[in-house]
Amino acid sequence: MPGVPQARVALKGYDPVAYFTDNRAVKGSRRLLQRLGAATYYFASRGSRYEFLRDAPRYQPQFGGYCAASLSIGRLEDINPHLFVIYEGKLYLFNNPEAEAMFMRDPRRAIHDARQHYFNFAAKQRSTY
Repeated sequence: MPGVPQARVALKGYDPVAYFTDNRAVKGSRRLLQRLGAATYYFASRGSRYEFLRDAPRYQPQFGGYCAASLSIGRLEDINPHLFVIYEGKLYLFNNPEAEAMFMRDPRRAIHDARQHYFNFAAKQRSTY
């Protein structure tokens, strides 16, 4: 449909629930999907999809699925879906091992700074419409 943005594939197609249940990145199936907002999530099993539908905010990645450490220093960067941390019940992703290490040195500070930058990026994006 012209003028309607296509939903982007979240987490590069990895199952968001598996990060919590399997403590690893598990590739989802294009046959098991769920659209939520501007994102499409893939799931490895029907059970994962149902669990996601039961409590989607719990399983959604923080900061739109961008690298949390990069955001903490004001950069919007893609992720490697295999580099992640569940911190205080939330999923944070990273683009390289150094970014993950930087985040883990002071996660509360990194989250605070990333949140500020993320909202600034979102505000700039909204002002372009």
